[in-house]
Amino acid sequence: MKCTYCGAPLEEGRIFCLKCGEEIVWVPEYNAIGTYRSQSEHSVMEAARRAVENDKKQQEEIVLANAIAEENKNKKRRKSPLIIAVIVVLLLGVGGYFGIKYYINQENYNSFEYQQEAAIRGYGIGEYDLAKEHIDRALELEENDATAIFIKSDILLGQGHRGDASQVLLDLITVSPANIEAYGRVIKIYEDGAQPDKIKELLENCQEETILTHYAGYIVEKPVVNLPSGEYHELLQVEIYPLRSLAEHAHYTLDGSDPTEESTLYTEAIDLTEGTTVLKVITINDKHISSDIVEMTYYIELLPPEPPVISPALDDFETVATDKIYVNVPAGHTAYYAFNERPTTSSAQYREPVDMLEGQNTFYAILVDENGRQSEPGMTLYNLAGDENVQN
Repeated sequence: MKCTYCGAPLEEGRIFCLKCGEEIVWVPEYNAIGTYRSQSEHSVMEAARRAVENDKKQQEEIVLANAIAEENKNKKRRKSPLIIAVIVVLLLGVGGYFGIKYYINQENYNSFEYQQEAAIRGYGIGEYDLAKEHIDRALELEENDATAIFIKSDILLGQGHRGDASQVLLDLITVSPANIEAYGRVIKIYEDGAQPDKIKELLENCQEETILTHYAGYIVEKPVVNLPSGEYHELLQVEIYPLRSLAEHAHYTLDGSDPTEESTLYTEAIDLTEGTTVLKVITINDKHISSDIVEMTYYIELLPPEPPVISPALDDFETVATDKIYVNVPAGHTAYYAFNERPTTSSAQYREPVDMLEGQNTFYAILVDENGRQSEPGMTLYNLAGDENVQN
C-alpha cells in the first residue's frame, strides 16, 4: 500500500507516513463530506509541512552560512599571526636591504677605487656625464692622483672639451713637473688640435731635462746665420746653416716682418743689396713647430774706389824717362782717361799705356768698380817739349 499523500510505500501497522508524516487511513472512507474534510485538512497540513520544511531549510542555510562565516573567521584568526609574521619578516628584510644598500652606497661614495672604476665603466660605454661625476668624486678623495687626472682628461675629450682636458693635465704638470706621460698627453691634444705654437710654448717653459730629452723631436733649435749684423762696404751673401735634420727647413723675410711657414723657403745663399736689410729667419720641423726667430740687420754702403795710381809720377822736370803714361787698374775695375778734362764712363777706356801729348797737358784717369762706383780722378801735369816734362 502507498501513502495517499506522497505516494511513498507504507509498512503494515504504520499510523503515519515516514516520508510526509500524514496519518495513514487503512480503511477507505467513502463519505464525501469526510473525504472533502480529509483532503482539506491534508492541504492545510501539506502547506504547513512545506512551510516547516522551508523554515527548516532556511534555518539550515543560516546555520550553514554562520558556520562558514565562523570558519572563515577562525581561518583569519589562524592566518593573522602568520601574515603578521611574514609582514614583519618582509619589513625587516626590506629595511635590512635598504640599510645594507645605504651602507654600501656610503662605502662606495667614499671609496676612491670604486669611483675611479665607475668612471672607467661610464667612459667605456660613452656615458661621459656619469663618468665625469664619478671621476670628480674620485679626485675629491685623492686630489692629485695622476691616473684619475688622465681619466678625467679622456672624459673631457669625449665630451668635446679640449681646452678643459689640456688644462687639467697642465695643472698636474704644475704639481708634478717631471711627469712624462702628462706632457705627452698635452702634446697629443695640441697636435690633434693643430696647435704647434702651444707645443713650442709648453716645452720652452719646461725646466726638466728628462722631459726635454724625451720630447727632443718637438724642440726646434734656432737657425745659424753665417754673417753677423753690421755695416759693410761691399755686397755680400748670407748663408743659413746647419739644419739639424732633413725634417727641418728655414723660412725667412727681408722686410723686417716675422717669418712664418708661408714665408720664403731658404734654398741658397741670400744676396744682400746696398742699403739696410733686416733678415729674420726661423726653422720649422715636420710637425709644424717653429724655432725662435733669428734677426740680423745689415747696412751696406758701397764706397767708391780710390783714385787710380798713374805713372810715371814725374817730380823731376828735367828728367824724362818715358813718353808713355801708365794707369794701375785693380782687378774688377775699369779705367777711363782724358787729357785736360775730367773723364767719364763715356771717355776713352784705358787698355794700354797712353802716349803723352807734346806741350803742357794734364792727364786724368778714373776707376769704375764692378758695382758701378766711380773713383775721384787721378791726374798728372806735364810739359813735353823735347826732353822736358813737367808733372804735378
